[in-house]
Amino acid sequence: PIGYNGLSFIADCLRNNRTLKSLSLHGIPITEFGISNLAATLKLNNCSLSELDLDMTEFNDGLVKYLVEMLKYNTQLATLRLSHNRISKGAVKMLTAVLIRHNRSLKSLILNNNSLIKDSSAKYFVHLMKKSVALLELDVKDCSLSEKQRIILYQ
Repeated sequence: PIGYNGLSFIADCLRNNRTLKSLSLHGIPITEFGISNLAATLKLNNCSLSELDLDMTEFNDGLVKYLVEMLKYNTQLATLRLSHNRISKGAVKMLTAVLIRHNRSLKSLILNNNSLIKDSSAKYFVHLMKKSVALLELDVKDCSLSEKQRIILYQ
C-alpha cells in the first residue's frame, strides 16, 4: 500500500493544482486514512482533477463513504473508476443515492469486475440511470449480475 502518509502527500499536492486532470492509483492498496485525505481535498473543488482511477485498490464499502461525502460537493470529477475491488450492495446504494441527489458532474462510473455486486444491486442502478442528470456511462460488466438483470439494466 501507499505508505501511511503517501496519499495524504498526494492530496496536499492536489490542493490548488490546475494542471493535473487524471490521477491513477490503479493497483495500489489504499488505506482509510489515505482516502479520507484525498476525498477531503477533492471535496474543496480547488483542483482540476476530472478522472480518478481507483481500480484494483482493495476498495470496499467502508471506504466508499469518503467518496460519497466528496461527491456531494465536487463539481470537477467526471470519471470515477472502481473496478476489480470489493464493492457490494451497500456501496452501490450510497453511490447511486449521492449521484441522484447531489452530484451534477460525474459522467462515467466504472464498477466492472466487482464480484460482490449481485442482483440485489440492480434496482439501484436502474433508478440511477432513470434519475441522474449527469451520468452517461455505467459499467458493471463482469459483476455477479444475472443475465436477466443485465438485460433490464442495459435496456
